[in-house]
Amino acid sequence: MSQEIERPSSAVVTTEQIVDAALALLMTDGLEAVTMRKVAGRLGVSPMPLYDHLGNKEALLDAMAARVTDDFVVEPEPGEAWAVFARRWCLRVRERRLAVPDNALFLRAARSAMSDAASPLVTSLRAMGVAHADAIHVTRLLIWSTLGHVAVELGHTTSGEGRPPVDADQLFADHLDLVIGGLAVRFGLEPLAVSA
Repeated sequence: MSQEIERPSSAVVTTEQIVDAALALLMTDGLEAVTMRKVAGRLGVSPMPLYDHLGNKEALLDAMAARVTDDFVVEPEPGEAWAVFARRWCLRVRERRLAVPDNALFLRAARSAMSDAASPLVTSLRAMGVAHADAIHVTRLLIWSTLGHVAVELGHTTSGEGRPPVDADQLFADHLDLVIGGLAVRFGLEPLAVSA
């Protein structure tokens, strides 16, 4: 999500340019600042082309939410161990969630985006002989633990006076070792090599 917005030379704008401008506004001023008029102003056009392309602000917010969650899906590499794939999958979800500074925008598309993203993980578990209900359960545990970790991480960006700084990346790596390792034991999956 770049903050550099290509300004159209005329009132002809694309949906992609509109969403880019809205996301740039989100990053600088927050979700409450995203209005059709302000996005149009950022593009140097009247609001009318925005309404023509998207219809209304709700549709704009939906388009923004879809954009920030459109690359959650991670596929397993050929021959990749389940635990390695699960770690890579969780890292992608964390990365994409951290890229969205507003929880409301993320949650707007999270359910369908997470369902799409979870499909390869469920499929890989099923291919290993894990029962469908257990594969769904394991995937939910990974989603919830990852999003819960990120929620805390977003709420604690500073260590506070008198406390040592927090290495969020290492903390998440340790989190994954424990969660994926525990799931491997519980469901008879191949174990995860502890991260370096």
